[in-house]
Amino acid sequence: MRAYIVFKNDLSSTYCGAGPYILITEDEKVIGEHWCSSRGFANHDLTEWRKKELHENGISKVISNNEIVWENDTMTESAKVGFRAANYDYERKNSDAL
Repeated sequence: MRAYIVFKNDLSSTYCGAGPYILITEDEKVIGEHWCSSRGFANHDLTEWRKKELHENGISKVISNNEIVWENDTMTESAKVGFRAANYDYERKNSDAL
């Protein structure tokens, strides 16, 4: 079964910024929700931190913004690149606050 990471306030949106994201199965069961500052973080947090839920629901593939971000029990390389880019951007924007 597939699952999707979508922006909670507009399921058809390709929005990638801050806000609530959900992990939803293809039969519309919400199996995770997380507030993230970007889709890159959401892709990580709703797969790597939700492996138990993914397994319990028989999820073999997770798609976010029309891209496979989790497959074969791990994040895809492109999703890992997106996560690192999100982390770099977050640290760059918030380094003055530290």
